Amino acid sequence: MLDGPIPDSTLRSAAVLEMMHNVSLIIDDILDESDERRGKSTLHCRFGLLPALMASGYIVADGYLMSAKDPFDISLFSELLKRLAMAECLQWRLRRSPLGVKDWLKIAGEDTGSMFEICACLGTRNENLREFGHLLGVLYHGCDDVGDVKGLESLGGGGEEDLRDGILTLPASLAIRDSRIRTLFCKPHPSDRELDVIGAAMRAKLPEAEEYLDKLAAQAKEEAQSRSPNPAPLFALIEHTRELSRR
Repeated sequence: MLDGPIPDSTLRSAAVLEMMHNVSLIIDDILDESDERRGKSTLHCRFGLLPALMASGYIVADGYLMSAKDPFDISLFSELLKRLAMAECLQWRLRRSPLGVKDWLKIAGEDTGSMFEICACLGTRNENLREFGHLLGVLYHGCDDVGDVKGLESLGGGGEEDLRDGILTLPASLAIRDSRIRTLFCKPHPSDRELDVIGAAMRAKLPEAEEYLDKLAAQAKEEAQSRSPNPAPLFALIEHTRELSRR
């Protein structure tokens, strides 16, 4: 959205944000017991659990060192790490629970939503586009959930792990409105056959999930229109994100 070259400070902020993002992926892969991410071995599978955990701490420390002279960035990165930690704990504490779309929204908002919020604040150096970032992040989270059910590896995969662990995704929150599916979803150790039944119910809810994502995209566009004097680049971001689940 800048007319001229991107300032070095913005590039640094973006680099540190991506470092923090990678830390969240390392931990997420450990919790999910994932062997691969985007077709490559996860860090803990390739090098071991201890090196993966220590590497995540090293990355965080290095990110703060890079931002040492920028209190604004340090404040935002601290907020981000706390909210990502809360989101991960919330997601696992509420797994296999008879929840709904509102609960999914809360989890998605603290997970991917917080990441995009911070990105928006870092880019503008103020709070003007925070809510836009939040909506865009929730939209991405939902597209990721739908993409996982469709088996779209380009979004990182993880659908099988989420189903196995009883993680509340957008398709799951719609599928468990059916009492029969809700009972299976909440079982401590569903059988492979029961997981197949839940998976089929989630796939059946994909059209409804896509409609919900369209509504989120519309809300993000309204926020962009009201907050930015030049919303066209923000509209492009929304369209790009919305297309992710349609590949």
